[in-house]
Amino acid sequence: MKVLPMMMHLVRPPIHHFLGGIFVGLAVGWILFMVHKESNDTYKKFYKRRSLIDIDISLPANNMINTSLADQLFEDIRIICLVLTKPSDHFIKAIHIKSTWGKRCTKLIFASTQEEPVLPAIKFNIPEDRAHLWGKTKAALKYIYENYQGQYDWVYKADDDTFAVMENLRYLLHYSNPSEPVYYGCRLKLRREGLDYMSGGAGYVLSRETLRRFVEGLKCCSDTLISTHYVKPHELYLLEYLIYHVTPFGRAYHPVLEDHISVKRTTEEPIGEVKASSSQRLQRNDFD
Repeated sequence: MKVLPMMMHLVRPPIHHFLGGIFVGLAVGWILFMVHKESNDTYKKFYKRRSLIDIDISLPANNMINTSLADQLFEDIRIICLVLTKPSDHFIKAIHIKSTWGKRCTKLIFASTQEEPVLPAIKFNIPEDRAHLWGKTKAALKYIYENYQGQYDWVYKADDDTFAVMENLRYLLHYSNPSEPVYYGCRLKLRREGLDYMSGGAGYVLSRETLRRFVEGLKCCSDTLISTHYVKPHELYLLEYLIYHVTPFGRAYHPVLEDHISVKRTTEEPIGEVKASSSQRLQRNDFD
């Protein structure tokens, strides 16, 4: 018995089917957008009214649990919580952090590109996209350092879809000194790039001293430039002229070598030992 292969006939669909699919997709997308926008506006109106009459909609506390130790840690360990958000999520995500774990922070600050006093959200003039998240984070950390001196021991950075158990965080930090340059988080590794970094989504916490050093480091450039890179040939002559030949009239520079970094080699002292001594001095000065 001869078996004939089954042939599949592909029928080209009418063009109106294709156009109809596009129309349906656009309609569904528009509906979802309007639902999201309406929800955001509804939440915003509701929470603005709530803020006027100060109604607490958070879950009631369990009165059978003794919280004395957690309360003591709350008083002893001051944590500013920095949460990154955006205007479209102010009343979709951020407001719910304020009503849940955010109330267990010593101070809760939202970093956004639009002010919102109900949260409160601080406006930073930085583009609202993923490529500029680090820029927003740096600006927000600098803002905390400049405006909340003496009001915190630690700064916890998180996103608006993060949940944090602040009691457990304080338990961890109880054994650490905020005056030391330390920070904690979930450490991730990029093997190809050879980079280690803390996960921003789950959050990381910086000590008071770590934040100080970080912000001071943002000031960047030293007055005693050593080298620069990607210099074009004609720029070599420009730098040569600006550095070695330009001095405003009436301004004089009188450099002085400080005793603790001066290295004087005698004829009896081997060069190798002098280099090691100089290196040791530089390492100590870097962390003084």
